[in-house]
This record gives sequence, structure tokens and C-alpha cells, in this order.
Amino acid sequence: MAVQNIFFPYSSSANYKKFDVIRGTSVSDAYYFYATQDSSNQNPNSIFSYNVTSYVTDDNKTTVFFTKTGLGTNLGPNFAAGSLIAVSATFLGEANFTGMAINGGSGFVEFINERQYGNGGAGGLVKTSLSHSWTSGFMFIPSYSSSQEIKARKNEAKFGDGYSQRQRDGLNSVNYNWRLNFENRSDREARAISTFVEDKAGIEWFNLLMPVNNLTNNPSNRYIADSAQITTNSYNLNTISVDIQQVFDI
Repeated sequence: MAVQNIFFPYSSSANYKKFDVIRGTSVSDAYYFYATQDSSNQNPNSIFSYNVTSYVTDDNKTTVFFTKTGLGTNLGPNFAAGSLIAVSATFLGEANFTGMAINGGSGFVEFINERQYGNGGAGGLVKTSLSHSWTSGFMFIPSYSSSQEIKARKNEAKFGDGYSQRQRDGLNSVNYNWRLNFENRSDREARAISTFVEDKAGIEWFNLLMPVNNLTNNPSNRYIADSAQITTNSYNLNTISVDIQQVFDI
């Protein structure tokens, strides 16, 4: 872990607010958790399960409706944006989905669609290995001033009289890079963003949550954060810029 060890493990007596940061307590969870909503007073290692009743897809998003069961019964708030979830259901065919929620409410959770599923009925399970209120993923929502660069690599052979021949450079020849801007953010959120970037250190990949301006991405895409720049605008107001690069791990 690259970040200086300044955060404490979860405490049931603490009153956590959104963007608070805590650290894991053992080798198996030796990473940071970020509060996705205020009053995040449940242990982030809690496990909840739900039975799927139906689902619907729209604009590359899937909304799953469920009933609580097991440890999820009468426990915990609704899913918050950025919460990590796992879906294993008959309507997904043979595939399982693991990613971050975009939104959630009583009996439903909305997440970035892994593939274009149709509308359907019951069957399967939704569960979260983390609390609804904590995530270890990149759950920070950027401002609309964020920019995207699509960069294609090619091999080109040039001939006389301006003629040339081109071909793709390898299997993954198109990369997506982002300059994510977070304008006028509190000290608490600025610290959480900078902690995430420092902890990942440009090495560990993560999924990108972009539920603004239809900038959602396929959750199978992997990104690394190369750098972050923080500008203090005034008291408790900061602007943070984070450079995100798509990677293809073996």
C-alpha cells in the first residue's frame, strides 16, 4: 500500500460521512474503503444477498428488482452509487457480472450493463461482498468538463508519390484516456480521490464509474490512474484533475 498509514480501521462507534476513508484490518482486505453515503455505520466486510424477481435494461444500464433474503433481511440501507455488487442470475445466461452500482433504492439496484440484455423475469441472485455504504472502487463522479481521448495505434508503410498502407497495431489498438475533472469539491472528497490515486500508484487497475452525460463504460474495461493534480480554490473547495488510462492486462 503506497499511501501513508493515516487511516484507521472501521469502528462501530464512529459516525462516518460520505467520502470518509478507512483501511482494512487484515492481509485479505489490506486496502482502503470509501464511504458512498452519509451514516455509513455498517462494517464494510458485511455480506448481503437478494433474490431476483425481474429486471429491465435501458441505455446500457440494467435495473434489477429483488427481495431481500438471508443476511440482507432488514439490514442495511439502499445501494449507493459506487457500491460493489455481484449478479449471478438465469437472465444473464452463463455469465456473471461484478461491478459498481449507479443507483439503488428499496428493492432495486441499477448498474452499468455488461452486455445488451433484454427485459425479463425472475431467477438468480444479487449480492454484495461489501456494504451498500462502502466501496473500494473508483466511485467519484467527475464534472462535465472532463475530456476523453480516443487514441488508435497503427503500423504504416509509406511508399512513393504519397501512397501508404496501414494496419492495426496489435489486438488492442484503440485506447481510451480520460482527463477527469472534479470541480469545487470538499476537502473530504479531495482527500479521498488523492488517496485512491496514490494507493493504486498507476499499477492496480480499476473500473470506471461514469454515470453522467451517458459516459458509462463496459465494466470489463480496466483503467489505471497515472496522476492527480489538486488546486485549492477557497476554503473547503478544491479542483482535482485525474488522468485515467485504459489498460489491457494479461
